[in-house]
Amino acid sequence: MGALMRKALLGTLLAAAALPTTANATTTVWGGTGANDSISWGQLGSVGTSVMPGTSVTSTGGVNATVTDDTGGQMERLDQGNGWAGSFTSGTQLLWNEGSVGDIIINFLTPVSAAGALIQSDLYGSFTATATTNDGSTFSVNGISSDCACGSNPFLGIMSDSANISSIRFNVSDANGANDFAIGPLQLIGNVAGVPEPATWAMMLIGFGAVGWTVRRKRRPAASMQVV
Repeated sequence: MGALMRKALLGTLLAAAALPTTANATTTVWGGTGANDSISWGQLGSVGTSVMPGTSVTSTGGVNATVTDDTGGQMERLDQGNGWAGSFTSGTQLLWNEGSVGDIIINFLTPVSAAGALIQSDLYGSFTATATTNDGSTFSVNGISSDCACGSNPFLGIMSDSANISSIRFNVSDANGANDFAIGPLQLIGNVAGVPEPATWAMMLIGFGAVGWTVRRKRRPAASMQVV
């Protein structure tokens, strides 16, 4: 009986280990509240620096990522007020897709819970910005592009309750349908260290139950024998 119970527990543990941890992930549009990390574009170089596809970046909290333009074209490092006369707050470090009509994609080596950035069309006037994550979740926001340097441009981000965002893609459609835009520093919510995944919780609970069953079994008094 003991051997059968051990085999059953082992099978249950193996099944729990194979449980998908993001099957029930829920994504929502994110406005940047609760961000605990960020990627600054200043690390890419001074204003005017060309940024090639696949360039590596690191967040303040140590999240490693790469940035790319999906057309294979180069991007460019700019600052609001120095190379970019837009609506970001003065001095904001920017990443521009250099009018190459390519999406800007950030790939994370370690998945995060949320990612997003301030965004603006290069053409003054109305625009629609869209963000898409690796699982196909897509959200959009409308904005008005101007040269006010007043921080009026919209923030666009996506949050997942399963810390499974391994990439985020930005694009813009302006009044002419062009995809020419810049984004500010990328804001993040990293995966909280020490919080077990669902499969880990299942394994822990099964393990605790197995230990309790074993202890109870060992404490059960042996049946007395009656001599006839």
